Amino acid sequence: MKHLLVSISLLLTWPALAQDKVNCYDPAWSPDGQQIAFYSNKDGDYEIYVINRDGTGLKQITNNDHSDGEPSWSPDGKKLLFNSNEEGNRELYLYDFQSQSTQRLTFSEANENGAVMSPDGNYIAFESKRNDVRDIYVMKVDGMSLRNLTNNPANDFRPKWSADGKHIYFQSKRTGVYQIFRMDNNGENVIQLLSSENHLTNPSPVPGKNKVIYASYGEGTVDIHMLNLEDDSVEKITEGMKDVFLPTFSPAGNEIVYAVTTPEGVSSIYILEYDSKSTRQLVKF
Repeated sequence: MKHLLVSISLLLTWPALAQDKVNCYDPAWSPDGQQIAFYSNKDGDYEIYVINRDGTGLKQITNNDHSDGEPSWSPDGKKLLFNSNEEGNRELYLYDFQSQSTQRLTFSEANENGAVMSPDGNYIAFESKRNDVRDIYVMKVDGMSLRNLTNNPANDFRPKWSADGKHIYFQSKRTGVYQIFRMDNNGENVIQLLSSENHLTNPSPVPGKNKVIYASYGEGTVDIHMLNLEDDSVEKITEGMKDVFLPTFSPAGNEIVYAVTTPEGVSSIYILEYDSKSTRQLVKF
């Protein structure tokens, strides 16, 4: 049970990774499926990196004295969202690959996490603890027109846009354990997608299908599952895995990238081939 509680704590906001080991966390596919962004303390503090899906072409994106993390791509692949503690708390920033410039988007005393851009590139959904609990917020990509979408007494985490931008998936503890929910992009019509005694976390839509992938916490295991939204059937993709976080299908729908964290707090990134279920470590430092 102690190990399970440690695992749960890792997936909420900024994970408690071992600082004396090299960690890689929070992988995110590029829109074309050819690259993966992540953050790592390879060079001491946490910075943003990009690597090709075959493990070649590692490139460091940020290089400063601060802790940067949780990258996600713009729909056109030309920019990266991430957060940084440059100002003490974690604020949101937007990196432009062409100009190699960074724009600060939020100015808050709270920590901003899990930022993702809408499919049309006009809005950003993220989580923030501005009112004693973590809620899901949406703002325009320039940081304006901020709205609290959930405004719930329970903590809400890890927003993900549907492919058409009409819905946002997220995890919440409003039932007592973490479960996965969906709401309209204006915060209305919140529905719980599954009901389980296990913690269900990190929901992410499957490209081209009416399905959602997520992580489920069993007795000593954390496996990847997929929910079919048309008939509510559930497919268990992995069996007996431990400490799997943030599973996300590639844009082509044939591979799943995810992070694995040991009980000691050391995290690595792996790719699972969906049909064969073969796995390979993406980043090796």
